[in-house]
Amino acid sequence: MEQLDVSYIKGKKKRYSKNLEEVQFLFSMLDKEARLLGVHPENATRQDTIKSFYKAKAIWGLGDTTPTGKKQNYAKITWGTIMPIMPKEKKKRCLLD
Repeated sequence: MEQLDVSYIKGKKKRYSKNLEEVQFLFSMLDKEARLLGVHPENATRQDTIKSFYKAKAIWGLGDTTPTGKKQNYAKITWGTIMPIMPKEKKKRCLLD
């Protein structure tokens, strides 16, 4: 997969650069956890990637319910949702690794 870079983004570079950093941070956490769990195949298919996601998503520290009490829909979750509700100790742990 091609690596995203802020040069691909037009508009408010500073804001979008921060957003891109957050997305890269979240997916690097997910990728590292999937590798540790041994669920990250070398030449992954789409189905393998989905399975890896559901096995490694616990790294984000999100519960099965949203802060409002609804069932968490991981198929539609966005990085803008994850960052504010992810426990701080999860963010710090991954930054130190």
